[in-house]
Amino acid sequence: MNLLPLPITHEATIPESYLDSMGHMNVMWYTHLFGCATVGLFKLVGMDRNYFQSNQMGSFALAQHFNYRKEVRVGEQVVLRSRMLGRSERKFHVMHFMVKHDGHVLAATG
Repeated sequence: MNLLPLPITHEATIPESYLDSMGHMNVMWYTHLFGCATVGLFKLVGMDRNYFQSNQMGSFALAQHFNYRKEVRVGEQVVLRSRMLGRSERKFHVMHFMVKHDGHVLAATG
């Protein structure tokens, strides 16, 4: 799957503080990074803090599903790309792809 046409919605370098007691990136940090990608996607479509404040509205997640494919290690750079799968007046259906920085290894999807 060619993810390059999808917009980059977040980039990060994995710090040591993301590790759990077994030396793996803790699942809470995958959730955090996918959350950052959601914020990045919202900004791309004009839904920033000012938009939410001026329209007196917000957003929340109804469901989240993660698929862990390859381990992400300390010091590695990851790029998150996002695709809008569908939308309605009140809902977005989004998929995020976490790719190791070289762009060839899909680490996780959300």
